[in-house]
Amino acid sequence: MPARTSRACSGARGPAIVEVSAGVIESSGRFLIAQRRADQRLPLLWEFPGGKREAGESWRDCLARELREELGVEVSVGSLLDVVTHAASDLTVALRFFRCDLVAGTPRPLGCRDVRWVARHELAIHEFPEADAGLVGWLSTKRPLARVGFVECARSIDVPPGIRLEEAAARAHASLPFGCRSGICGACLVTVCDGAANLSPATRAERATLHARGAAPGQRLACQATVEGDVVVAHAETQFPFA
Repeated sequence: MPARTSRACSGARGPAIVEVSAGVIESSGRFLIAQRRADQRLPLLWEFPGGKREAGESWRDCLARELREELGVEVSVGSLLDVVTHAASDLTVALRFFRCDLVAGTPRPLGCRDVRWVARHELAIHEFPEADAGLVGWLSTKRPLARVGFVECARSIDVPPGIRLEEAAARAHASLPFGCRSGICGACLVTVCDGAANLSPATRAERATLHARGAAPGQRLACQATVEGDVVVAHAETQFPFA
């Protein structure tokens, strides 16, 4: 990820917080990885390419810009794949990993030392930063597990198919939104399925609550959880359409 002055914030206490978007690009069963330069933090380690989010920039816009600058490619940024917060002694990095598809260009090392396409089983033989370890381990498997990330607390875990979302939350020491806990919606009862947007339809109780609160037809409560991509659990900040 190229060095740049970008979005980083720190309070009066504690380490600075840097927000980073990274892309998981897969083609013909091989993943694109980039090697950090010798003059960068974590020199010569391999990583999923991306970079720091600037003030006012969306996570997806950041990733598209960084991949253009770092690798000289245009990409289509897809679903959120994983969310991680990693704390070091002097820095906390908040990462979001997105699936990406190449649209134009051939990856070349403009802002990194090297780029390489590697097979799934080859990921583990490259040295990645500690923050990438969970995702690397998951991608290295044949996907018998779902990768479940809880955006609010930035924790991710691997769970076998058939685990209910509420159980996955308990395993990750994460909380589900109020609506799920109170039974207003059916999201907390959904079964985790690898690679599926698998929210249940609105329940009768949810529809009644929405009507009572004046929501327009086809809207859900702001506290509803949503399942995106390979089962990343996000907390919606506004009302959004029924799945």
